[in-house]
Amino acid sequence: MKGSRPYVFCGLVTGFVGVSFIVPEMLLGAAGIILLIVLGQAWLHIAAALRAKRTPERPNVPDSYQPFVSIHLVYANEPANVVIRSLQRLAKLDYINYEVVVFHNNAPETDDVQLVRRYCQYRPDLFTFAHRDHIPGSKAGALEWSRRLMSPHTELIAIIDADYQVRPDFLRECTPYFFDPQVALVQTPQDYIDAGTQNVGLALEFRSFFAVAMQDAQTAGAVTFTGTMGLLRAELFTDRRLAWNTGCITEDTELGIRINQLGYRGVYINQSFGMGMLPLDYTSLRVQRQRWSYGNMQVLLGHLWAIITAPRLNRTQRISFLVQLTAWLRAELIIALCWILAGLIQVVHPKLIVVQATFIVLGVALASSFGARAIYMVVGMGKHTARLSRRWRAFVSHAGLMGIMSTSWLRCLAGLPLHFKVTNKNAAERDATNKGYIPELVLPGLLAVGLALQAMAGPIAIWQLVVVGTIIVLGIVGIWYVHHQFMANEDLLAGDALAIADEAFLATREEDGLQR
Repeated sequence: MKGSRPYVFCGLVTGFVGVSFIVPEMLLGAAGIILLIVLGQAWLHIAAALRAKRTPERPNVPDSYQPFVSIHLVYANEPANVVIRSLQRLAKLDYINYEVVVFHNNAPETDDVQLVRRYCQYRPDLFTFAHRDHIPGSKAGALEWSRRLMSPHTELIAIIDADYQVRPDFLRECTPYFFDPQVALVQTPQDYIDAGTQNVGLALEFRSFFAVAMQDAQTAGAVTFTGTMGLLRAELFTDRRLAWNTGCITEDTELGIRINQLGYRGVYINQSFGMGMLPLDYTSLRVQRQRWSYGNMQVLLGHLWAIITAPRLNRTQRISFLVQLTAWLRAELIIALCWILAGLIQVVHPKLIVVQATFIVLGVALASSFGARAIYMVVGMGKHTARLSRRWRAFVSHAGLMGIMSTSWLRCLAGLPLHFKVTNKNAAERDATNKGYIPELVLPGLLAVGLALQAMAGPIAIWQLVVVGTIIVLGIVGIWYVHHQFMANEDLLAGDALAIADEAFLATREEDGLQR
């Protein structure tokens, strides 16, 4: 049945389109459902943006409390200089009781891999290196293998991506929260190396999730896991028989949801303890965002009912989980497709009131979706995160990715598989032309086609023209802006990015209100 899901989905869509020409009221009903979902998402995100945020207090614990931490760094096809620089940082942590498990998987054991292996052999007391081919479940499978290699004394597991430059005080500042036996995970922001003002909009767009959704989760007591720069209580994998879900490509978030359902508590510390590399080109950026959107939809499909009904969760927690899981899900594509269908129906059946009503409903949905996201990013990130002009650049960058975010969750819903693809960190393999922006132009094009079809059969209301036209323009400007940020960063190669990270650790950068 699972393999036939795409065919069933395709059949349902085809049938819906055909019946809509005969019974246009069906399209109006579908538009109404879309509007309700969009309004629900808008309410969730606006509430999260406006809600007061609460910062956790660092607990006072005995100086002797220093649980053994096993740091897991799993990777595939990463350049040796990127991985080794990360390991050099991990070797300098201001903490005594820890180890680092380095696991390379599902890629050939190249010269780069041998360099990393050799580096780890210099410190056998700290590093454990392993390589395995054909590990099922991509990163989740690799994390499961890493657990088999960790010390039997492990009390906490820390997850670090291979490109992250970690601050020396990471473990020292984060482990005290686990003194409370109810705390099972601690998450810190995923921060990114940028080249000053050249790609600050994109860097802030990434940070918006942590500045709004995760801070709101801390206030609501619904902190989930986002992977790198986070820690987990190791006993959950043994006593509670938890395991990484190899069937979900956002295995970190899925695990965090299950931990909360068990009645444990998570803590979000709104302080950056490490920086990784932004994607090097538009194609890599789209691949990464596709994975996030698709994976979050997987988690929603698998856990929505449990989130709604779990007795251990209160209403505020349920709302916060929905905010986190829908952060990268956009409705513009399905609205655009319905707009085109309504336009075709109007050409065949001109002056139908039900079709005019459909256009109104779709227009309100489109305005609500975009307006809520503007409030979420521009207002929710707050003046303490960055000044208004930079928050606006973050929103424009977000608009430049609405095509892939609108598509990915529909692909998951249709049952079309998506295999885990590692975000490229190799500067030599980046797309220098950045032609990954071309697929993003499809969505503004579809909205324009829908508007043109509506105009063919009758007049367009001014407000509809303004709403759709504004979103088309913002989408195109956003695509150009993201493309421009990558083209302006031709010198931001892997080695240069790591040098920038080194400089950033020597001094805290707060220039122009951008806090680290």
